[in-house]
Amino acid sequence: MAVVTISRQVGSLGDQAARALAAELRYHLVAAADIHELAASYDPDFSRGVKDLEQGRGMSILERLFFGQPVYESLYAAVILELASRRQTVIVGRGAQVVLRQVPQVVRARVVAPTRVRAARVAQSLGLAEQDAREYVERHDAERRALVRQIFDHDLKDWGLYNLVLNTESLDLDGAVAILKQTVAEVVRVNPMPDVARQLALMALAKRVEAGLRKQLLPSKVLEANLSPEGAVVLSGYLHSAAERKKAEEMARSLAGEVPVVNEIRVTAFVGWPA
Repeated sequence: MAVVTISRQVGSLGDQAARALAAELRYHLVAAADIHELAASYDPDFSRGVKDLEQGRGMSILERLFFGQPVYESLYAAVILELASRRQTVIVGRGAQVVLRQVPQVVRARVVAPTRVRAARVAQSLGLAEQDAREYVERHDAERRALVRQIFDHDLKDWGLYNLVLNTESLDLDGAVAILKQTVAEVVRVNPMPDVARQLALMALAKRVEAGLRKQLLPSKVLEANLSPEGAVVLSGYLHSAAERKKAEEMARSLAGEVPVVNEIRVTAFVGWPA
């Protein structure tokens, strides 16, 4: 039982492979409805933003506006982490390989193929002329690279994000799925998973705490909340006063419930408001 994220280039067979893999393993393939349900349980404004984002899929300007709000960035990470905590889950795209990059029990695959191969597949599936299909593929590649770099501060070609980069140039769908299945089996074999669900759930909780602090105290990425190896929510970053620092800890303890909170926030008069 694992968690699988599949990042893919358009025309690489990544979407089809994700669906087929989920069906063969009897895993849940995350859908827009799953995202919406969790988003609605977190925050009404965030929920509306997520719906707009999903309905306008591929609109990079809308995505930049959405993720330009640090509160939403925190809540979005919490959604991905909570979905992953259910295990037996396949998440396609959505930056999941970045959000889950520090969890060794997660299979993080990138499905690629040469541009000419992908253009031919896109031309066939969408009924486009060869040159139009190639331009479509190249434009899509450029938009996604720029978006991931801006939103998640990572490069899609950062191969350290993945434990499998699968080139489907010489593979059909069955071959791609077979390799993905073997990778899942090997990651599960090497990385014991008894406590991963709880770890992911606590990581999601930390991001919800982070969102609360960013919404109520400082709408900036300088405030962070992360999970320590010991299972505590650790607050870090900067605030303007000792009173704000104390308030942040009180808020975090209220949101974290029985989970311990460690306050490492520093006080400085020079806190800015960067996005």
